Amino acid sequence: LSPQAPCSARMPKPQRLRRGASEEEDASSSPSPAFKLPEWVRATIPDTMGCIAAGAVIIMMTNLVLLIWVNGQGDIAPYMNGQVSQPHVLDRPSDHPKGSKGKNKKDNLDDDPLTHVEKIEKAVRNGNLEGAMNYIIHLNSTGVLSEEDLTSLMDMVKDAKEQNPINNLASCRPEHMLKWIVDMGGKMLESPTEQKTGLGIMLADFDVDAEEETGGPRGRGIAALETIREGRHLMSVPESLWVTAKVGEEDEVLGKLFKEMKGQLDELTRLALTLLYESHKEGSKFWPYFCSLPLNVPLPYLWDEKELPPDFKKHDFLVSQRLMYKAVVDFTGAHIEKVLASPLKVFTDKQLTPSKWAWAFSILLSRGLAVKRSGGVFGKSASFANTTAFKDAQYLLDVIDGNKPKEDEGLELVLIPGVDMLNHGEEGEEGVASLAWKDGKATLTSGRGVLTRGEEVMISYGGPEWCGVRPLNTHAFLAPACEGEG
Repeated sequence: LSPQAPCSARMPKPQRLRRGASEEEDASSSPSPAFKLPEWVRATIPDTMGCIAAGAVIIMMTNLVLLIWVNGQGDIAPYMNGQVSQPHVLDRPSDHPKGSKGKNKKDNLDDDPLTHVEKIEKAVRNGNLEGAMNYIIHLNSTGVLSEEDLTSLMDMVKDAKEQNPINNLASCRPEHMLKWIVDMGGKMLESPTEQKTGLGIMLADFDVDAEEETGGPRGRGIAALETIREGRHLMSVPESLWVTAKVGEEDEVLGKLFKEMKGQLDELTRLALTLLYESHKEGSKFWPYFCSLPLNVPLPYLWDEKELPPDFKKHDFLVSQRLMYKAVVDFTGAHIEKVLASPLKVFTDKQLTPSKWAWAFSILLSRGLAVKRSGGVFGKSASFANTTAFKDAQYLLDVIDGNKPKEDEGLELVLIPGVDMLNHGEEGEEGVASLAWKDGKATLTSGRGVLTRGEEVMISYGGPEWCGVRPLNTHAFLAPACEGEG
């Protein structure tokens, strides 16, 4: 945080020039001839009064501009919630669509301590580590939080820096991700009125509106920047931009590791290794996409056993599934030592840690899509029909053990930039888009109803079975209650 000038600060007024007492008496009694400088003086220097007046005006205007600038820098202005733009910034406006209730909301140092903690945690989750640390330093000077709380928060930021899996995080600008897709051969809904990007959709933060309207955060998503009616093309992402295990297999360095360990690495492990390899890689073409990913997805398998909420423990389904997802991460994570021991030295011991492995799987579980590939007379094609195949814990364990069902041959888990930014909406509801394979691209088309500027574009993560507590272990949210359930 930059130092903030107090709102009550005023600029000193220039002192008025006063005449002596004798001069005032003379002026009141009788008029006197105006004093004139000798011609030789007037020819060489300007009038003294004019010079002082001009100097005073310049000083006043300079001070005014400086005061306005300093006062503005003191606020944690809502400026694109998430990654770092300037070190002291926690939020950024480009993440708030126009009309969002959160756009002009300022952070208030009179908020309760829990609110400050949540803001810092959110900044860390979205990769804004410098902003989070500077906010902590500022809170330390205000006495809002206890020393114990401040120490815990600083340790959290320090741990996040050490376990950060994204190369050159401080330079990330997640709002550039959609434009990157276009630059790399994809297509986006265009808007002639958006001079900055020319796009009709944007990366947005829906946390504020969600807290006020539904009682729970939705996080980042995709917002409309213009009126969008049913059937409009929203986004097309070419397969060359998908993060798949094949990307690792075709890489000159990582591909050698996969060949060396052929038969030892299942497809999920190869995909997780590909994600971590590319996210650490200098100059990876996927870097703008990685900048949009959260540093922390609070999935239950990451929670400490002792800190499981009582309501969570009431659901036997949640408890058993959590343990199975944890087993998935632990079983695949057993390959870490073998990979690090390879003479190829593809990863350093700082790039491949249990913490980063858990992060990689949290990304795959919460953002991955199941794609069914097939070949035919008219060439290769793909479909997104079975999108929840890799969400079931037992299914994942079967894949790791090499027991994938025969009918699922050709089915794989992939990450599709842009598409994976959409939050969940109930199938058939207004604003819920559809995803299909068209001309070698994952293509998103707007659903029924009309979206206006600032409203959220969503996609269904699954069918009617995607309800109640079921999404909690893989997506960290609760869906509307299942039919027949409370």
